Amino acid sequence: MRGVTLDDRDMKYYYAVLTHSITKSLDIVLLTVAVALGFFGLTAWIILPDSQAPLVEALGIPAASWLVALILGLILRPFPTKLTGKVDATAMKGAIAKKTMMAFCGITWPALILFVLAFLLHLPRAFVLLAMIAHGATLFLLLRSTDQRLEQFAETWCGDHYNPANPEIDTFLHGTRSVSFD
Repeated sequence: MRGVTLDDRDMKYYYAVLTHSITKSLDIVLLTVAVALGFFGLTAWIILPDSQAPLVEALGIPAASWLVALILGLILRPFPTKLTGKVDATAMKGAIAKKTMMAFCGITWPALILFVLAFLLHLPRAFVLLAMIAHGATLFLLLRSTDQRLEQFAETWCGDHYNPANPEIDTFLHGTRSVSFD
């Protein structure tokens, strides 16, 4: 019985599929959490009684919470902080997954704090519902992996070594086996 061995082409294909699936998996997680935040808002709508809170408090707290989430999302978006000069699809995949999860955690906590404050301060349920939906939409729109964002990430990561025809960059961007098997 012969042993199965993987050559470099098979490993590149494996990493290409892994890179493509990791970004799609992150997008699915982000969409799921965005929808869950909307359901938290709907839950608050159902549970919270009518509120007589002043307009400044009623509108100010949800708006401030959303602004904090927006600012954190813009700061923590998954962009490389330094030029590495390396052209490595695996390293880029790991970096974008790590940075996306850090940004995900940073954006989610203001929404959860708002959810708790809504019950403690008896905020109007309409504003809480709209704010939670805004949190979910902001989370998804800021962090999902688009082709343009992935290309910008690869260009910044690789620096002067960026070449879209490079098989490693093609692997990272498209998650497909490269045409060239040299």
